[in-house]
Parts: sequence; structure tokens; C-alpha cells
Amino acid sequence: MEGYTFICPKCGKEFEDAPKDWKCPYCGSSLNLAKKPKIFRYRIMGEGNTPLVKEKIGGKELFFKLEYLNPTGSFKDRGTSATVQYFLKKKCSSFIEDSSGNTGISTAVYARRVNRESYIFSPKTIAESKKKLLNLLGAKLTITETREEAFNLAVKMAKKYENACYIGHMVNPIFNYGMSFLVEEVLKKTIGITDVIVPLASGTLLLGIFEGFKRNIDKNGGLPKIWAVQPTRTGYLRGKVKIVHESQGRSDSADALVVSNPARINDIINAINETKGGGIIVDDEDIKEGMRNLYSRGFIVEPSSSVVWKAFELLNREELIGSKILIPLTGSGLKYLHSI
Repeated sequence: MEGYTFICPKCGKEFEDAPKDWKCPYCGSSLNLAKKPKIFRYRIMGEGNTPLVKEKIGGKELFFKLEYLNPTGSFKDRGTSATVQYFLKKKCSSFIEDSSGNTGISTAVYARRVNRESYIFSPKTIAESKKKLLNLLGAKLTITETREEAFNLAVKMAKKYENACYIGHMVNPIFNYGMSFLVEEVLKKTIGITDVIVPLASGTLLLGIFEGFKRNIDKNGGLPKIWAVQPTRTGYLRGKVKIVHESQGRSDSADALVVSNPARINDIINAINETKGGGIIVDDEDIKEGMRNLYSRGFIVEPSSSVVWKAFELLNREELIGSKILIPLTGSGLKYLHSI
């Protein structure tokens, strides 16, 4: 497909067109991009170019990137837009995705905009408000027992039907590439970012941010440390990166962060370790505290976005972060008004 070439990082095979499941058919590894467009633009719904709000807190400069102001209320629109633009050059009659909510909503909306059907597979932990929204958007929704089952069924359906195309945000390198332009937007307004604090589930945002800073390392003046925040219910970073703090309570409220074994886990670990960052594991009390603090500053975010606040407080108290911190606020709290 014009503009992109795919490569397997394990066996070195290259592909002009991506396999249905975005994985190497020879060894099963997740593919990377060997070639990508030099110029990329978000084109479908005005996604991207979200506000960057600066605050001085605890002696630090914090830069909140308001990703929840994307068209469907989450950062996922960046990756969905990039992928849909790729799919529009193919004979896709429908888009398929597995999602705990936000990517499914994004897929459903973008499918409507380009006159395609959407099929969404979601675990039973999906927020009721997101389920209702998917139904209103006309998505064909299937509820599964686990996040892993949702992934497997989505891939199975995509392989079964010739003109069905799998968004595959957990494995799709174009999705991550779309995410990376968040960094360029930030660097147009400020440079010298020392740290990034990011919620972590499948790793699309973390990997996109890592790629964006690698691409602009000279402009920023170096790689910022990446600090990944997870709920206690998953916490797959345990034993793989430096864990700064781990809370002990339940974490049922962070429904968008329920991925326990992402396809690109090795890439995630490498990004955190290469930047000399680490992990923070939080519980529901931390999340509620984060929501209170962020709402008091006018940021209407969902629980899974609020995990970043506790992480900032801990990192600042332990003097582990520098002077300029980027904090993407990932999802809209308007989807959760029933539970706040």
C-alpha cells in the first residue's frame, strides 16, 4: 500500500501490505513500519491539535495535553484516523475492533463518517455509558468475558471476511504512528520536556510518544523519562521495570486500563527502560483523589486518565522528575457523569 511498508523486527521479512491481524505470517511477531509517509495529516474529523495547558505545581512546570477534547473524547482518535486513512485505499466494507470502550467508540464514529459498518468486541468490564454510546452509534457490539477473548474474536472475524478490516490498535504500527504527532504539537509550543507521565494499557500512547520524541530528540534536547501508570488489577510492569510505588487496594474504576498482556509488551518495557523511567501502580483511592484534583483545575477527565495525578505527586515528592513534565489527559469524564 502506497506510503507504508511493514517489516518484522524478528525475522526481517518485509510486506507492502499489512496482514489482516497486523502480525508476521512467518513468526507471529507484531510488525513495525519500515517506510512511512514523510508528511502526515489528520484529515477526517479535525482530530489532533488539542490544547496544551501549562500550570506550575509543586515547583514544576506541568504541561497538560487535553487529549480528551479530540472528536470522540479520547486520544484514540489520532490512531484511528491514521488507520482509517490507510484503509480507505483498500476495499474495506467494515471496520472491526476489540476495545474496553474508547477505541471502540472512536472506530464506530470514524466508520460512520466514511460510510462503513463497525463491529466492536468489548469485555464485560466496559462502562455502561460507553456501551450505550456504541449502540447509539450503530456499532454491532459483542460483549465477551475477558479482554483477551475480545481480541481473539475480533481477529477471527477480520480473517473470515475478505472486506473486513481490523483496526487492531494493540498491534497496528500505523496506529502508534498516528499517536506520535502529539509530540510534534507539544514541541511547537515548548521544548526541553524532561518527563512524561502516561496511563498505560495496551501501550499505544506510550509507544507513540516514545517514537515522537525519538524522531525529535535534537529539537527537545534529549529523551524525556517515561513514567507509566497502571491500576493494581493489571500491573504487568511488575518485575520488568523500576516500580516507584505500588498501592495495595482495588482498582475497578480504571476500566480503560484493563489490558494484562499487550502484544507489544517488550516494546513498552524497552521504551521505559531506555528513557530511564519507571512504573507507578495505583488503586481506586488514588484515582478518586486524582479526579478531585484534576476536576478542581477544570479538567473533566475519566478515571483512567486520573491515574496520572498520584504518579506526579509521588515522583515529585521523591525528586525523581525534572522541571518540565508532559501529562496527556486521555479520556473525557463526560462519559462517566452517571458514576461521579
